Amino acid sequence: WLNSDDKYIPGALATVATIFTAFSQVEWLTSSLPILWNRYGQAVNCSNSGGFNRTSFFRGAHLPGCSWYARCWIQQESTFWRRTLWERAGGRINDSLSYAGDFELWARFYQHADLYAVNALIGGFRKHDKQKTGFGMERYLEEAQKCFLCDYGGHPYGKIESAIRKYANLTIRGGLHILNRFPEFITNILTTAKLIYPAKIIVWTGDRWELVTTFVV
Repeated sequence: WLNSDDKYIPGALATVATIFTAFSQVEWLTSSLPILWNRYGQAVNCSNSGGFNRTSFFRGAHLPGCSWYARCWIQQESTFWRRTLWERAGGRINDSLSYAGDFELWARFYQHADLYAVNALIGGFRKHDKQKTGFGMERYLEEAQKCFLCDYGGHPYGKIESAIRKYANLTIRGGLHILNRFPEFITNILTTAKLIYPAKIIVWTGDRWELVTTFVV
């Protein structure tokens, strides 16, 4: 699903095809390294969004711009899925939504399968003055919030927990992989308490793609 002003990088489709072939459990996939293109098509930013988790999604972690804690968007331009998941989720885009059809689709996909992230460049969002989301962001958020809260039972973080998670994410975001070295019972306690969430990441090890577990706040 690529809008007319956005782009994939060379080799993106080959990367996605390789991962879908190698990992049968992956039903939808996105990049953990979303690119931002400028109006000239030049890559001007690439952030590390970390991994993704179903519980975290339904707490509002992937709907920035609202009144609660959120880490990042699920970048539409870097997201791919299998036909089998598409058909199980209804095989359609909700065309009653003029702006937030992608967010509604992610919520629907999450009813059926977990989202995996690949630590590789796939595609990116082009930012320019005349784009639809540039002058319609308020409408996007309005549609997405209604979808999230009313249609899919989203339960966003409250003000106190949002502040704590925002601080924790800014403080230790780059070091969450260190938790992989902790005894398993510690990470089990933290995940049971929902202080952190496990996330599946696919990484290149030098000779093959490998599926590993990381953590997000």
